[in-house]
Amino acid sequence: MEEAILLEDRSANGFRDTLAFYHPIRSGKGMALRLDLRLNEMPGGRYNCYFMEMASQKAPSQVVGGQRVPATFDWENKVTVKLNFHDVSAMICVLEDRVESLSQQGDGLYHQIGATDSIISLKRSTDTPGFIMGISKRRKGESLFRGHFQLSIIEAEGLKQIFKTSLFRLAFGRV
Repeated sequence: MEEAILLEDRSANGFRDTLAFYHPIRSGKGMALRLDLRLNEMPGGRYNCYFMEMASQKAPSQVVGGQRVPATFDWENKVTVKLNFHDVSAMICVLEDRVESLSQQGDGLYHQIGATDSIISLKRSTDTPGFIMGISKRRKGESLFRGHFQLSIIEAEGLKQIFKTSLFRLAFGRV
């Protein structure tokens, strides 16, 4: 399995706002995860948050005409969830092994917007060292997306540090 961590420059100010993890698999069943930190410019606006996106792999990497073509991911059919201060704090607790999962019931964090609901899960992997991040989204009982992303110990440590560093900004913005 190939792994890549990239910081993408998707902002007008030149700062990298997006952390991306890509896990392509030869079988084409890999996943990608992006976290986009959103800080409001104006006080009193919407609260600061992360947007977390997950996408399934579309095609495996291949060699075409002697050139390696990287795996592609289905960002058109991605799922997006919003993570607030509480959500990020809960994830830090899991990543520090202070709690087993994101909720006391073990299901995950429940978010609802209109007729659409999402469950965000994070727990230590029992199969391999690391953690499993999951997103399940449905509308009126119909499943729209269900994906799981395996974070290695190294990725989890980096993510934990980024989350911990961003807590102040999530609470108070661009101070």
